[in-house]
Amino acid sequence: KSRSTRLPRASLTRRSSPRLFGNPGRAALMGSSQALALWVVITHLLSLGGGFVSCAKPSFWPSSATHDDAGCLSWRVMVEANNARGWRTVPAPCVGYVKAYMTRGQYGRDLDSVMEQVSAYVDQIAAAADGLDAWIFDIDDTCLSNLLYYQAKRFGAYDPMAFKKWASQGACPGIPPVLGLFAALQDKGFKVFLLSGRDEETLGSCTSQNLESEGFSGYERLMMRTPEYRGQSSSLFKSAMRKQLVDEGYRIRGNLGDQWSDLQGENVGDRVFKIPNPMYFVP
Repeated sequence: KSRSTRLPRASLTRRSSPRLFGNPGRAALMGSSQALALWVVITHLLSLGGGFVSCAKPSFWPSSATHDDAGCLSWRVMVEANNARGWRTVPAPCVGYVKAYMTRGQYGRDLDSVMEQVSAYVDQIAAAADGLDAWIFDIDDTCLSNLLYYQAKRFGAYDPMAFKKWASQGACPGIPPVLGLFAALQDKGFKVFLLSGRDEETLGSCTSQNLESEGFSGYERLMMRTPEYRGQSSSLFKSAMRKQLVDEGYRIRGNLGDQWSDLQGENVGDRVFKIPNPMYFVP
């Protein structure tokens, strides 16, 4: 798994003054030295007024001097909007913010809001009698939570061996609202497929046991990464797996995941739903 980017510092937009720029003919008559002098005066006035003119490349990372949640909130919005890509770790000033977001209620409220949207969509569709209407669920931080693992690591860069050790314990808690959706879809006759980038050879057995122990049972198929897909991006791997299902005749009516790579590529389905996750990024 990969991780975070940076947040743009807000820059004030320069507003033209009607007195200075309202007469283009007059500006054209000014000599270069006069124009330069005028520009110096304007930029000085802007700096006094709180704006700035800078040739420096804007930063998209919350400053270490950040003492409030404003910058970290903006960073999280960029993560969820998929504007912040390729980041490898939660920025240090935002570790406390992310921990609070995940554990003090806001994550749960945001997740419930997503589930409300999914439920509204599910109420509008029906599974055909041929049994080929399908939904796809990601596993990590969609069905099963890895919060305890990432919190213990202070949301540091992804460590494959450490994560494999954690996952092999089969102790990831289930995420209750997702389990409720899982059961509701089965009751309506949809086939639910669980699609994970976890390695099947090393984590297949413990993953299926973990899912079963947390109530995720009766799904149609658990699809995990096999040796031929090792090293391939999550987006490409999951696209290939979805194509297999479509080739088998399944109609993907919905797709649920915590990463944009769960929801992008080919054959993503009729509707995709993104669960919030500011803890890590998977390409």
